Amino acid sequence: SILKSRELAVSTIQEFDLMQQYGAATIEDAINSFRGDFNILLTEEGMVNITVRQKTEYFHPDENELNTRQNVQNIAQFIIDYLDQKYTELETQKARYQRIIIERRYEENLKDIAELEQRMVDFSTEFGIFDVELQTQAQLETIYQLQTELLSAEIQYEILQANFDNSNMKVLAQKNIVNTIESKIDEIVTGEANLSMQTTLNDLPEISRQYIQLQRELAVQSAIYEFVNQQYEQIKVQEAKDTPSLQFIDTPQLPTKRTSPRRALMVIAICAIGFFVVVSIVTIIEFFERNSTLLMRNSSVK
Repeated sequence: SILKSRELAVSTIQEFDLMQQYGAATIEDAINSFRGDFNILLTEEGMVNITVRQKTEYFHPDENELNTRQNVQNIAQFIIDYLDQKYTELETQKARYQRIIIERRYEENLKDIAELEQRMVDFSTEFGIFDVELQTQAQLETIYQLQTELLSAEIQYEILQANFDNSNMKVLAQKNIVNTIESKIDEIVTGEANLSMQTTLNDLPEISRQYIQLQRELAVQSAIYEFVNQQYEQIKVQEAKDTPSLQFIDTPQLPTKRTSPRRALMVIAICAIGFFVVVSIVTIIEFFERNSTLLMRNSSVK
């Protein structure tokens, strides 16, 4: 898509002043001529081959041909440099957008943790600290894991929403994943899920249950913090990368031979045409001379 883009064509035309070379009146004419001289081939191995052609006059000095060959190589090199630069720029933009989404969740998470810590301090001051029953440990661990999965699913859902319409199958499928995880969490909290536990959160005394909920929320926010912080650091590194994103197997080479016209065929064709022209002329001359002789003989006889 980058190689076939109008932006690349215009940049190349402006860089090498191809409008004058093509004799184009408008940029559209120059783009059409450029795309006619520019070929892209995708091989079975997944490689992309780029070919650039340039024309010379039929009768030109050797210096012009050398300049044209060098120009072909320079144009091909410019195209792959532009491709690498543009591809890296697009990847960086994608990472920047993801960083903005994760950064927003990261800041929200820090705020939630601060609020929860204050609520736990206030709760402990008013009621004291209560021990968590061993039977609730499996619930807390399950909720911890589900909340981590939910956060990852929600981030992926927001990224898909930013790139696709809400009716897109990928967006709808990711939304179903988020709803499923949320339903599982609600079932555990309300005791509807069968986890082979003797008690549920609703079976505990009210004050103890409230404290356990605070502990659970803090554990969830801590898990979110670990996950988001890790993603946040990774995406910042990815956004800051400016190394080439593409691998180039072969660099543009200086052409060693022309593709057209084939001089040998031209010489043969010209010789053949010249031969037939000469034969035709000789035949016509001989025809007129023979007719003239016959006319003279007829005149003498009369």
